[in-house]
Amino acid sequence: MDKGKFVHPSKQTLGAYLDEWVAGLRLEPSTLASYKKNIRLHLKPYDLGKTPLAA
Repeated sequence: MDKGKFVHPSKQTLGAYLDEWVAGLRLEPSTLASYKKNIRLHLKPYDLGKTPLAA
């Protein structure tokens, strides 16, 4: 995008993105556990995790 070229929308879901995102964080174990718990309990069960990022 920085080069002025069209970038096709990703088909990656929010759930998959969040899994990758949290795996790459370098935080205290308790903070990571809290993030993972919130993703698991509040995003994925309500089909937000299945929503494509492009949507």
